[in-house]
Amino acid sequence: MTRFQHLAVTANDGPHVTLLAGVDLAGRFWATTSASAAKVRMIRSRTRTAVLRSDDAIGGWTLTAGHAVILDARRPCDVLADPMAIALSGIALGRIGLANADQLIGYFDDRGAVPDRWSLTSRVLLVVHNEHRLTWQAGQIVGATGAFADADRVSQKRAERGRRWRSGAFSKQLCAGLSPHQTELVRRPGPCAVGLSTTLGPVVVPGLWHPDDSSVRLDPGLLTRLRAIVPGPCSVTLDDSHVARPSMKVGVMLRGTTQLMTNDLLFVHAARVTSWDGFLAATTNVA
Repeated sequence: MTRFQHLAVTANDGPHVTLLAGVDLAGRFWATTSASAAKVRMIRSRTRTAVLRSDDAIGGWTLTAGHAVILDARRPCDVLADPMAIALSGIALGRIGLANADQLIGYFDDRGAVPDRWSLTSRVLLVVHNEHRLTWQAGQIVGATGAFADADRVSQKRAERGRRWRSGAFSKQLCAGLSPHQTELVRRPGPCAVGLSTTLGPVVVPGLWHPDDSSVRLDPGLLTRLRAIVPGPCSVTLDDSHVARPSMKVGVMLRGTTQLMTNDLLFVHAARVTSWDGFLAATTNVA
């Protein structure tokens, strides 16, 4: 089974989190994506990014953050952004292909339905420098480098009483226009990826989504360690992407603002819903 990673970039309205299948090489995270993807435009505008990886064998997580570059063979000027990455790009592409053979097979199975912008010949190489790293296991920090090694406490405000919505009308607003599969993702409690803004740029951490009150629970201490800006912009990504065929990947990203309820519980006020179902994607505003 392919191990996916979550990538956090910065959009105009805050952190934007999507899934990628990539590899580590030479102090960098490497992945491919469509040249027309929104995250490519975002990275070219704001280079700070973060990548979240999980290790189910030990129940641990690793977050790395650093600046990213986009390497596009059709843009010769990209070579100036990271000459070392250009030199290693062939090796990186080979490792990506070997590590994600099932995804390549999935593209082959979907070959008649893949739009031109999604084709393997229309892809670019995304490279994230691993400048800051944080590793935790069972809720305990087990390693930190770079700026994540400094755990000075930052000021975070708690949400006002009475601001949490209950299920019902608000849940219906979130699910308006979604497919049954996407609606199930939003209404079902479970794991999610939470995008947050920090003084270093965007980060992404694992959370537990509670749809009844539109909240997410995080590992204690992460907000402080990461210098998360709370209250502030956030996103919550819920997905079902375990299958190899791109036409069968489904997900929803809720984007808006977050407020602190306790040291490990955040209330999420979603203002926009971005959804994807195979090759179709759409964004709507929450009334």
